[in-house]
Amino acid sequence: PLLHFAASKAHHPRLRSGLQAVVVASAGLLLAAAVPLAVSAVTGPVTGGIALLTAILMLTTKLDTLWIIIGAALTALTVASVAPILAL
Repeated sequence: PLLHFAASKAHHPRLRSGLQAVVVASAGLLLAAAVPLAVSAVTGPVTGGIALLTAILMLTTKLDTLWIIIGAALTALTVASVAPILAL
């Protein structure tokens, strides 16, 4: 019922500006939560490189996010498995 009411009033300027305010507020909350997580997740040069490459790929290509996540995970696993061998 609420969706039907909102859909019938979707062209009203006050409702549209209210919805835009909700979208902007939710984007701000998402950014406020993501920044501390990113700071704690980037612990070294490998994770920093993965984060930088991921940001570049997401901003410049239309590559699906799933493939970026899989590539980052495989890169991190490869580096983690090779690092003990190189330390010998």
